[in-house]
Amino acid sequence: GVFLEKRHHVRGSLEKGIQRLSFSPDGAWIETSTAGEDAQSGTTWIWNAKTGVLAHTLEGAGVGFSGFSPDSASVALVVQGSVRIYDVASGRAIRSLASGSGSWLKYVSFSPDGRFLLGVRDDRTLLVWSLASEDLILEVPGVANFSGPSCTLFTPDSSAVVMAAAD
Repeated sequence: GVFLEKRHHVRGSLEKGIQRLSFSPDGAWIETSTAGEDAQSGTTWIWNAKTGVLAHTLEGAGVGFSGFSPDSASVALVVQGSVRIYDVASGRAIRSLASGSGSWLKYVSFSPDGRFLLGVRDDRTLLVWSLASEDLILEVPGVANFSGPSCTLFTPDSSAVVMAAAD
């Protein structure tokens, strides 16, 4: 389980344990996830951080690194190799973005201005989607090194992507 503000202990169906935990930027929500049978599916829970109450259970959402939008209104999750964006308040899927190729997404992150979504596939391809058009606007194969979410990031002004990669 997870302790919130030393007052709340949240629990879920955690046979495999929590494999990811993140707070929304405004601190109102916590997202936790655990893997499914094939490690590309699983369950994600959205919790109210103030009360510790479970708000939503999102089945089929895998444990690739996810991200809350900068305004905390939505969360992007890796779901069976593609990206699904959920409305945090309702728990409903509001967008689905294809990742191309048969490779699995490992990581997704919103740009600081909330206009773009960054993804890294397990074939080391870097992807950037425009959220206004929902189009994949950049696909650069073989450049991304995935050692964790801090290895590929947007710059603070959302104008560029910075990667740390081993040659």
